Formats: sequence, structure tokens, C-alpha cells
Amino acid sequence: MKYDIGEILKELNEGKIGSEKAVNLIKEKEKNIFKKRKASKIKITVIEKSSNTSIKLPGIHFSFLNLLANTGISITKFIARRGKEVDEDFKMIIDVLEEIELKIIFNELRNCGPFDFVHVQEGKDTDIRIRVL
Repeated sequence: MKYDIGEILKELNEGKIGSEKAVNLIKEKEKNIFKKRKASKIKITVIEKSSNTSIKLPGIHFSFLNLLANTGISITKFIARRGKEVDEDFKMIIDVLEEIELKIIFNELRNCGPFDFVHVQEGKDTDIRIRVL
């Protein structure tokens, strides 16, 4: 049964539904009304409680990550062409990197909205997170 928020409040007022059901129905309605915010950056945090150390990198935008990755791939290809001792494994890696469409990957991450991409806990002291924000 689909409810309008006004109908939900009316039924609550009339005692036809309880407050808990009304809250759940309104929350469900809100999920459909508000679209998920698109992600735009990646944030990395590493916290080591035992040594009281934390590394919190600022959010890095996907467009900047794409630029850095493509620059790195271009430099790698340049070195491979100029290098005298390039083994077959290195050439294969370069071929694979050329085929990867990073822009497509970042667009898909952007469309997923915010989420924890990586969350690793080692014991009680170490917490590593890569978040898509």
C-alpha cells in the first residue's frame, strides 16, 4: 500500500497506525523522494591507537586521481620505450594499463554514492579506511 506523508499522519492521528509504523513508512517514503548524493572524492585514513598516530589525507577528487594515474601511465610508457632492459612482464603490465579506462571506473564510483571502499582492522589498534565520499 502506497502512502502519502499526509495520509500517514492522518492515519496516525486517527489511531489506525502506531507511531513506530508511521515513522517507518515516512522513512521509506523519504528514501524514494531524496536521490542518493553522488560521490566525488576518495579519503584515506590510517589510525594506529597504540602509538597514538593517525594519518588523515584530505579528500582527493576523482578528476585529480584520473590525471595522476594517466600521467603515471604516460611516464611508464615513455620509460619503457627508452629503456634498454625492459622485460616481457613489464611490457605486459604496460599493455594492460593502456587498456584500463580509468574515467569509466571513476564514473561508476561516483554513481555509487558514498561508501567504505576498504575497511581493514588489525586487532584493536589499527584501523585503515579508504572511503568514497
